[in-house]
Amino acid sequence: MVSSVIDVSGWQLKVQWAARQQSAEEIADLALQSCDRFVRAFPVFEGAWKVSSEVGSVEYRDNAAPELVRSSLLRVDGEPDPARGFSFLLLSPVIDGSHAAIRVRAGATHQTRRVAPNSVSVDFSSVDFGEPVTLSTSGPGFEAFVDLAKSLEVLWEAESMKVADRAPEDLLGE
Repeated sequence: MVSSVIDVSGWQLKVQWAARQQSAEEIADLALQSCDRFVRAFPVFEGAWKVSSEVGSVEYRDNAAPELVRSSLLRVDGEPDPARGFSFLLLSPVIDGSHAAIRVRAGATHQTRRVAPNSVSVDFSSVDFGEPVTLSTSGPGFEAFVDLAKSLEVLWEAESMKVADRAPEDLLGE
């Protein structure tokens, strides 16, 4: 199979859902399943993923991962607020100068009219600021990313899904 290099700088996906209580253990399990699904879609990122938040960072398969999720409550006025849910990242190993991030914000029971309080988003970043993010792939590329989004929408029982193959104009800066 022929391998090609593709620019994934603007690839973004986000699944969202309304207020719904979920335990830290359930969220940690779903996050690990999300990571596994990502690696199935993009095997080049197989390796030592990390769970990271304001309170610390651990290997994603570490027994301490659920505790890190549990301690990653969003804060209001500096105080943990269980109604706002949990917020943390899953970070891939760096591959050819790029890495992937899965951002999880889940377990929120506080609902506003403006935005869904719970979401999972995925994107890619370069370790060198301003450099394009590229992947070597022999697979379908963006189609695999769309399939991943659909899979995460089902896994998290999300109510909406957005997938983009370029950064929105307002994020590019002038």
